[in-house]
Amino acid sequence: MSRVSKLLTAESMLAAILLARAAQAIDIKDYFKMADQDQGRFDQSLLTGAEKLLDDEGRTDLADQLDRLFTEVKTGNKLSEGMADYQANLGAMVIAEVKREARNANLPHLQAERAFLDAAKDHGIPLPPAFDTIASDFHPQFPPKPPMITQNADGTFTVQKLPPNRTLKDTKANEGLVIPPQVVVPLIPTPERQQ
Repeated sequence: MSRVSKLLTAESMLAAILLARAAQAIDIKDYFKMADQDQGRFDQSLLTGAEKLLDDEGRTDLADQLDRLFTEVKTGNKLSEGMADYQANLGAMVIAEVKREARNANLPHLQAERAFLDAAKDHGIPLPPAFDTIASDFHPQFPPKPPMITQNADGTFTVQKLPPNRTLKDTKANEGLVIPPQVVVPLIPTPERQQ
């Protein structure tokens, strides 16, 4: 085998591995499309899987620290510190994803697992590389939510502030059409700096 063909073979194998790895992760927009119950199951699979990976590596101290970070809710709070950071990361990532798609729709999508990984890392808990595929067997069990972000024909996006959680029966049609509050965000390319 020539040197060039060996190089091409190695490059194609690396590309296949990277594509397979990316295909196993949950895109950030797919995360937000999942029903609340599926999001909870997904979040729990990340926590359980991360703890198992750390235990398997003999790092039970970090597994215990991770468990406390994501499960202990301090008095006066509604979420644990880890879960609050994870949710904040998810929110920032979906905004970044919309901006990325507006610039170049062909860019790879951001992955929901990254939000959990970053929350753990921010608290001094590095997760092993195997974490990237921890949720590869996860499959939603409930129907997806309606989209929160839709792109309009004129290039703008409609972002719902609140998910529509009313059924047709609940809309009180005799009072008129009920529309959830919305914001239209125009995407205008920024002018290049002139030197």
